Amino acid sequence: MSVHTVTVTKLDNMHVEGLADEEYVDGVEFVIDHCPGGDCTVWWTCAECGKSGHQPTELEVQEGEYTAHGEVHQQIDGEWMVESKSCAARATDSGADGMQEVAQAAGLGTHQIDVSYWGDGCWEVSLVKLTDSDR
Repeated sequence: MSVHTVTVTKLDNMHVEGLADEEYVDGVEFVIDHCPGGDCTVWWTCAECGKSGHQPTELEVQEGEYTAHGEVHQQIDGEWMVESKSCAARATDSGADGMQEVAQAAGLGTHQIDVSYWGDGCWEVSLVKLTDSDR
């Protein structure tokens, strides 16, 4: 679970009739106030190893991890990848689209939104429901 703090500042109002042209908002507008990193960090296929033709050893394959050119590589979804500094809620289609949908549904204000890896390159974004004891 990777809980982000998101502030929704404007909501899509294209369906509202009678607004002046400058008042229409085409899409939700929000700011990710806090990204915790870690579980929402995107891993990319290593371009450097692709260029150099580096192949992990048999032991590294069994362990699912190796270090090359100063970076830790992990086998994820059948590919060797390196960690980026990018948040999935910004850097991936499924993360960004999910964040847009959840932010629109959450409404104006500040919300806790979870960004989790679902598999096969897909990210799941969901509103965190707070209980009375969480407040």
